[in-house]
Amino acid sequence: MSGLTLPDDASLIWRYMDEKKFKCLVKSSGLYFVRSDRFADSWDSVLPPKWRKRMQREFCDRPDSRSYTEAEWYEEREIPNNPIQCWNCDIDENERMWREYTSGSDSLVVQSSIGNFKQCFDTSPINVHIGIVNYGIQDEVADPK
Repeated sequence: MSGLTLPDDASLIWRYMDEKKFKCLVKSSGLYFVRSDRFADSWDSVLPPKWRKRMQREFCDRPDSRSYTEAEWYEEREIPNNPIQCWNCDIDENERMWREYTSGSDSLVVQSSIGNFKQCFDTSPINVHIGIVNYGIQDEVADPK
């Protein structure tokens, strides 16, 4: 997928979670992906204003014969259909992440590497894209076109 930056395979990644989520991960031997429109942070997956302005051309037809703009398609069709699994790629453990992504003393952090994470999806029948999220100031994020 174009536009995604990925650190080298030896780079560390961290996943902060409560013990209950960890037990579920171990029991199921799987990762839980979340729709980005279900994140607590209301800014996740929001289009920067200058992108929204550029994405006003009609894109394709809706089932009710009206048309989607590119922005509407992204917000109504793409976001709900692109589940996400978030990890932190700081070099060291991060106290702020403990506070934001865990709820108490029954919490833990899983540490892995980009290479190990990529290997998890080697045999997946589903196409998984891995990359760093750009948390730039909304209007300063590079234009996609």
